Amino acid sequence: MCSSDLMKSAQSTETTQKPMAGSTRRQIASRLNKAITYADNLVKVLKDQATTHSNTTDILEAQAYLSLLKGALHFEKQRWQACLQEYSIARLIYVTLGASSKTEVFKDLLSSTIDPSIRYAAYQLKVPRTKPVPHLAVENFPSYESSTRKEIEGLNPKAFDVDEESKTTSGAGVSDI
Repeated sequence: MCSSDLMKSAQSTETTQKPMAGSTRRQIASRLNKAITYADNLVKVLKDQATTHSNTTDILEAQAYLSLLKGALHFEKQRWQACLQEYSIARLIYVTLGASSKTEVFKDLLSSTIDPSIRYAAYQLKVPRTKPVPHLAVENFPSYESSTRKEIEGLNPKAFDVDEESKTTSGAGVSDI
């Protein structure tokens, strides 16, 4: 079970369950901050391709993981716009990597964690529910991540074409939650 699944189950508001205590929420945020530091260091190390012999896929996967962690932290802190942007980065990278990969890991991550988080953040920002998740991800991809965008487009030139992106994810079995 990934950390965001634990957080979601901890936040579940059943009638028999009390709201999450502030100390628990602070501890989750603290652990996410620590994980973000490690993931950020990994991205920096991998970008030194001469030393690490990493490729674009390695860097993008580390960047997606970093964005996933940042999105989870923003989710916990209820910073919905930042949450939506970070999850958008992760989604576009994982969709691109998943299209070239034969593994189901990326698809599972999208359908169980990223897409529901994007949908919930958009709901909190009062974005109409009729807007599909792929469109939300492309629209909310931050402009300051231009180098990441170029790397994604290097693997899939049509990654930011919302019509093409919708076909890729629906064909891959990723549901629009």
